[in-house]
Amino acid sequence: MQGEIEEMVSIYMQHGMSEKDSRDMLSIMSKYRNVFVRTMMMEELELMPPSEDESPWKEGFAMFLSFCIFGTLPLLAYAVVPLPSSTPRFILACVVTVIGLAILGAAKGKMTG
Repeated sequence: MQGEIEEMVSIYMQHGMSEKDSRDMLSIMSKYRNVFVRTMMMEELELMPPSEDESPWKEGFAMFLSFCIFGTLPLLAYAVVPLPSSTPRFILACVVTVIGLAILGAAKGKMTG
């Protein structure tokens, strides 16, 4: 635990806080393990802790559904389009995949901001 406190002291000092104030604040914060871990995740690792309303089942279902929908897009060129050889189908599959991934990326960017 002392090593994590030292890392946090150096992070707060980089933000402009004095060493004494950093140590004082962290000595109080380290008494509350959950608060200390959440702060360490945000400051040191630059990770946002999961929110209380996130459901692993909901997130997993959304991932599965998007995999099913966008994973079948390249197969549609082979299953639906009647072309005489496989080369145009492959090119069509690549184009459809790129468009699908662009749509998925735009939708995810719009949802997450």
